[in-house]
Amino acid sequence: MLTVSVNLVQSSVPEADQGALSGVPRSVSNLGSRWGTAIAGAVLVSALITGVTSLTDESTVLAPVEKAQISAVLQGDVSAVSDEQVREALAGQPEAIVEK
Repeated sequence: MLTVSVNLVQSSVPEADQGALSGVPRSVSNLGSRWGTAIAGAVLVSALITGVTSLTDESTVLAPVEKAQISAVLQGDVSAVSDEQVREALAGQPEAIVEK
């Protein structure tokens, strides 16, 4: 339906202005894609933080000091880490913590 509407509008514009007008639908589409990706990313990160916070609070393995550290980190900047970085951070921790 949108294509029909765009074609109708474009057909009513003088031929000299067709070039400028033809880029508008593509620009709007690109903008919509970028906004959609940004919003989806924000929702996913929010869900991840909520899940980690909930699991941390419910944990019977983590000490209160460790729970406080995790909570403090989640209140600040959350950045992505690789699997290797996670393995390095967990090196030397008891097996119960690594499994959790």
